[in-house]
Amino acid sequence: MTNIAVILAGGTGQRMGAPLPKQFLPLNGSTVIEHSIQTMHDHHCIDEIAVVIHPSYREEMQRVAQRNKWPKLTKTVTGGEERVLSTLAAVEAFRDYSPDSTNLLLHDAARPFVSNQIITGVTQALQHHQAVAVGAPCHDTVWQTTPDGFIASIPDRGTLRNAQTPQAFRLALLQQARRLFMDQHNRLGTTHAAMFTDDCSLILHYLPDTKIHIIPGNPENKKITTPSDLP
Repeated sequence: MTNIAVILAGGTGQRMGAPLPKQFLPLNGSTVIEHSIQTMHDHHCIDEIAVVIHPSYREEMQRVAQRNKWPKLTKTVTGGEERVLSTLAAVEAFRDYSPDSTNLLLHDAARPFVSNQIITGVTQALQHHQAVAVGAPCHDTVWQTTPDGFIASIPDRGTLRNAQTPQAFRLALLQQARRLFMDQHNRLGTTHAAMFTDDCSLILHYLPDTKIHIIPGNPENKKITTPSDLP
């Protein structure tokens, strides 16, 4: 089984208010994306790495790659306007790989603190499941609200998880979801790409019978989103 880490770095980081997207901001002597790639590169279960990047920052990514010379980094893929389009661009980039013996681990470039334990847990779970997610316990009370701003219900937080990455899938499963996505687009002229806020939502929407196994995440595997996250 081939495990490919796909680093999703297609965002432009508008919420950071910085001159560069958050994945290229400095963090402990490197950039955010370098930490994310290096952890995947050093893990013995990862065979290849691909980076999905916004077209405006391909040159910046090339400079990062040249500086590090990662042997496992085999592809740089141009991303789409929405996250799901970047994921499906990565799926298409590996169309010549064996769909039943290739796994894609889709990881946010802005999660530079992912641990070896999580990566190991995901790759081990992929030996028994087609779809694997990482989820951290939800310690806060969460409200389900009405559109006009009132509390509608309070879900049992024991059943809730905060989604993290990597989210990993058999390539064949992602290819099937991509076909259904494109079929809808060609038939209706729209796919509501913005509704898919992570890769599990894509699978749940188009392949609802697929069981997505969850392994434990941890609070350290946080996503850098705003300037206050960097310190």
